[in-house]
Amino acid sequence: MQNVEKSADEEVNTEFRDAPTTEHLPPALRYKDQTPLKPADKKRAFSTLSSLTDEDDVIMQRMERVIESCINKIIPTIVSTIETTLHESLKKLVNESIDAAKDEIRGELRSEMSFQERSCELKTLSETELLECYNRRDNVRIIGVTENIRKDREGSTTYEVPEATMETVAKIANAIGAGVKTEDTSIAHRLPSKMQGPRPIIVRFCRRISETSLLRNKKKLAELENLKTVRIMEDLSGPRVKFLSIMKNDDRLENVRTREGAILYNMKGNRRNYRVTGIYEAAEMLGYHFNTLEQCFNIGNS
Repeated sequence: MQNVEKSADEEVNTEFRDAPTTEHLPPALRYKDQTPLKPADKKRAFSTLSSLTDEDDVIMQRMERVIESCINKIIPTIVSTIETTLHESLKKLVNESIDAAKDEIRGELRSEMSFQERSCELKTLSETELLECYNRRDNVRIIGVTENIRKDREGSTTYEVPEATMETVAKIANAIGAGVKTEDTSIAHRLPSKMQGPRPIIVRFCRRISETSLLRNKKKLAELENLKTVRIMEDLSGPRVKFLSIMKNDDRLENVRTREGAILYNMKGNRRNYRVTGIYEAAEMLGYHFNTLEQCFNIGNS
């Protein structure tokens, strides 16, 4: 037993042998009591320090348990908060995406409805124009014919009367060998014109064969000196005239013309003749936009 205590004392002495002293400090900072510690005091101090160290370990363990407990309590709250925030954010994002998709679908539906409405309107106008062209099949327009303007005794200008115009048409027809007589003409008169020169003539025949004969022989006008400036053409509707003008400005097409109201043309580099009767049908074949047809029918123009 004594040996054990002695061994403990030696261990304490060994621990504190090299412990710092106050001898190297200034006098004011030195301990007043410079008496060396006894081995028992050293042992008691060592025991106290050891107990303090053990208490520190216990405190650290308790702190770790408290921190772990706090973390275990806080983490579910944090996770729940994150889940709620993410849920709300995702919900908002999904709702915004759905609203955007709805708006896009509505826009497409409105566009589709607009497309259908425009298509239906243009088809109806094209069919009406086709009926008008059929009604004009008995008509012919003659341009460049000198107008007989007379003045009465009072000096007032008297324009050419329809009877005189009918006689002029019969003379032109006979000159080119069309064989049209005055009685074959239902009516003939001058049309208003903003162009300088003689006003154009429109003629309506009693029989379509008279109109066909006049159009077939119109090329002979170039052979007659006094009729070289005269032109004979079909009586077309305003929309068809505008559409023909657009086709003639199309670089893909050539030899654009009409025959019996129908539109004829050739694709450049292709000798095949294309024939269409309706404006809408021709626009579809050539890939023209609705705006082109609306321009022909004066839709949206004030």
